[in-house]
Amino acid sequence: MSQKHRVLDKAQEQLKSWDRKIDELKAKADVAEAKSQGKYQEEMNRLKEMRRDLAGRIEKYRKSGEEGLAELEKGLEEFGNAFSKALDKFKSIK
Repeated sequence: MSQKHRVLDKAQEQLKSWDRKIDELKAKADVAEAKSQGKYQEEMNRLKEMRRDLAGRIEKYRKSGEEGLAELEKGLEEFGNAFSKALDKFKSIK
């Protein structure tokens, strides 16, 4: 398996993981008190936007050659860190 395919597989697995986490958080938001609904929705939208952005980068890389590998790997790391911070913020909403 080429380096490109390994990176793409890793990226796809990361997206699936984030999708599961977003679904779990949506369920939590659905039962939250009304005063928290706006905050939950705002953070949910942020997480979904981050996920869409990364999916776009993955697709761009999929269509390119090997030259975008370093950029994609950097993007995965950055998005992973940002997603984790956003997830923590989401979980702290009361």
